Amino acid sequence: MKIKIMTYQSLETLKRNLSSDIEKYGEDSPEELLSGLGKYPLVDTGINCSPLRLKASTDEKDDFENVKRLYGTLKDISPAMASDERLWAGLAMGKNCWQYLSARWKKAGWNENTVLDHFFFAHSGRRSLTRNGLARLWWIGYLTYDEKGADPWHYTKFACTYQRFIVDVLERNTGNSKALIKACVDACEMYALEHPEDSVNSNMMRDLQKFMSILGGTYLIDMMDPGTLFEKIFEKIKALKNAGSSTSQSVNAAG
Repeated sequence: MKIKIMTYQSLETLKRNLSSDIEKYGEDSPEELLSGLGKYPLVDTGINCSPLRLKASTDEKDDFENVKRLYGTLKDISPAMASDERLWAGLAMGKNCWQYLSARWKKAGWNENTVLDHFFFAHSGRRSLTRNGLARLWWIGYLTYDEKGADPWHYTKFACTYQRFIVDVLERNTGNSKALIKACVDACEMYALEHPEDSVNSNMMRDLQKFMSILGGTYLIDMMDPGTLFEKIFEKIKALKNAGSSTSQSVNAAG
């Protein structure tokens, strides 16, 4: 199939009419919405891809499978294109993606904030990339897919297990550092192997994100030796464990 993006005019029309059209987002298909956008609400990018086959599910545990399906299909598009609201709004109007979005956030109910967050870009900067229902799948894949790994999706599975992990990483200044993400996951898994009774939890992940942000502001991460980066994060995990993972503990990237 050809990837189609939404026109600026259609995008603005949908967002402007959101209040009066809110019930249409609960329909089984987007046809009624599209019918009010004129003859050509979508434009062809000329980029080919396989049809998307996302799993329509309310369970966040299925995010891993859907990251594989969406990023696996669209991994050749650029980060710039993946940051374009028109792409994800256009794809959302396809039957499969529409059904996925409807199922995934059905529990939240279709109010204006929910639709803006998951069908469109409702925030400035990177925050929209983690809130938009389709963009978030692509960016999780982009930041974690390891083409050279024995299991290319190894880091992706970790990120999907800790839902806040990818949100914090992407929204902070370290968001584009794949090396930092890989080192963090490797360090967490090494600690879990050495301490199976005391693995890294969600609270510790928040502390690690603060530390990773400082690392990203202190060093040129992509120029660092991967082993050195791993050791810094691994030592931080041990320090957090010894301190009870107190969020009030100061973090020192040079330590």
